[in-house]
Amino acid sequence: MLNQYLKTFLRLSKKRLLFTISLFSALAISLSASYICYTIAIYETKFEEFNENHNEIYRVSRHETRNGEILINSALTFPALSKLLLTEFPEIKQAGRLMKRQGVVRVGENSYNEYNIFNADNEIIKILSVKIILGDGINPITKPNTAIISESYAKKYFGENEPINKTILLNKEIYTINGIFRDYPPNSHIKFDILFSYSTFSSFARFEESWAWSNFYTYLVINPYTDAEKLKSKVFDYFQGKQEKLNIDNSVKTYFTLIPIREIHLSSSLSNELSSSGDFQTVSLLIVTSIVLLVISFLNYGNIAIANSIDKVKEIEIRKLFGADRKNIVVQSVFETFIAFLSTIILSTIILFW
Repeated sequence: MLNQYLKTFLRLSKKRLLFTISLFSALAISLSASYICYTIAIYETKFEEFNENHNEIYRVSRHETRNGEILINSALTFPALSKLLLTEFPEIKQAGRLMKRQGVVRVGENSYNEYNIFNADNEIIKILSVKIILGDGINPITKPNTAIISESYAKKYFGENEPINKTILLNKEIYTINGIFRDYPPNSHIKFDILFSYSTFSSFARFEESWAWSNFYTYLVINPYTDAEKLKSKVFDYFQGKQEKLNIDNSVKTYFTLIPIREIHLSSSLSNELSSSGDFQTVSLLIVTSIVLLVISFLNYGNIAIANSIDKVKEIEIRKLFGADRKNIVVQSVFETFIAFLSTIILSTIILFW
């Protein structure tokens, strides 16, 4: 019976070849465009979700005002901040710092200009879910002058050779490679290919105790079930009594806020961001566009079907004359609709993934 329905469908489609091609093409293009808009929107909203504790990870931002006028809204903070927060606030489970670098990396006789490189506390590996696939997976950058590099950079620098315990130079600093990590996912606000040990600079007190040098990104993991809003208020209030440490100019006020890592990509308008931010309004527009395209595609199908209803009535009357009952006519119509949508989905798949 299905074979007979299919033959009838193919015969009628051949008879209305231009109509069939136009119908399927319009539906396929609309569905493809809808899917693309939806996929982009969902991708934008999933930033940082690969992090194991993404709901508990926050980044600290710095804000300065003078007499109520905003001077600075920055993602950069001071090197002394992370240890103080970890000490003074029991709600904070972990804290780590990143310092962005750039320069010439030398591997043997080869030199490379690199920009996605950082000095980092060893805690950053755990906080940002960096996956070590070779070498020391626990404390690879605890010791001074150690580094970990991405899987792709290991191949770039060393080819098929073993990179562990090899040395590389950043400007005039010598680092030993202690680990290889899986390339960091692209759906993150931060991109890095090499992490050098922050402890390389620990012998310089200003790198640990400075409240004047703001060149550091500070990340925190709070304890589960912590009220983040209360913690933000506590941090704000705490530094209201520490202004003499933060500012020489008494008219300048400095305070810090905590931003959920998942909100950085779409919501941050801070200066010194590590990558260009997305836009929540654009994402919302993409979702609405996806829904509208989907609705339009089905409305177009309905309108075309209605416009074609006169020929369809004639066809049904002829089939009745040849003995077709009501059930067969209904099943044939449902079968044709099913084949139409199945063909549309197949064509859309070809358009999207060919």
